[in-house]
Amino acid sequence: MKLDYYFLSFIDILGFSEMVKSDCHSGNSGPIFLPLIKETLSEARKIQLSENQKLIQFSDSIIVSRPFKPDSGAFKEFLNSISLLQCLLFRKGILCRGGIAHGKHSEDDDIIFSQALVEAYRIENSIAQFPRVVISDDLLNLFSPNGLPLATDTDGLTFVNYLLGIEPAEIDDLLSNALSATKSGGARVAAKGRWLVDYCRSVFPDVATEAPKSIAFHH
Repeated sequence: MKLDYYFLSFIDILGFSEMVKSDCHSGNSGPIFLPLIKETLSEARKIQLSENQKLIQFSDSIIVSRPFKPDSGAFKEFLNSISLLQCLLFRKGILCRGGIAHGKHSEDDDIIFSQALVEAYRIENSIAQFPRVVISDDLLNLFSPNGLPLATDTDGLTFVNYLLGIEPAEIDDLLSNALSATKSGGARVAAKGRWLVDYCRSVFPDVATEAPKSIAFHH
């Protein structure tokens, strides 16, 4: 096996355990979330922007990888594919969080052995925090974010701007649907919902959807 440099994104589907629990207790009505996730990944695979790009899903994790090229065009194509995947999931009310990195990587049908995966997972697990896919500092040192589908947050982190594929007329309905999963998840989940509302309002100032509240007042 050979280790080559790759772009790689590690993405975590938020609320996955609750989706599994819901589908496994769906009775005669059948699963809801499994078909949505399968449909989304099928759509994403059909419109991949590079023949060398791979998409793997297991449990709540999605890994997207393609060979690294030190030019902004290849990086932009990779970012566009991640933006598209996030947008497809968002349209189905599914939120995700992740990281994008580059590094040495080897993959076949039996094993993934990857420096890039270790770093992308670290970003997702320790840094991203909210429903966003954050770019590694190393990649930002290699490529200027100008002209790329990226946004920089108030905490200084740069992430994939997946709302570029959403029309203003549909954002409130899509946002309300996505927020429905955050209503009963406690303070940490509510914080993700508030971040999502802030992000949507930064792109679409006329968003009317209210953010989830983290404090319950008892009268």
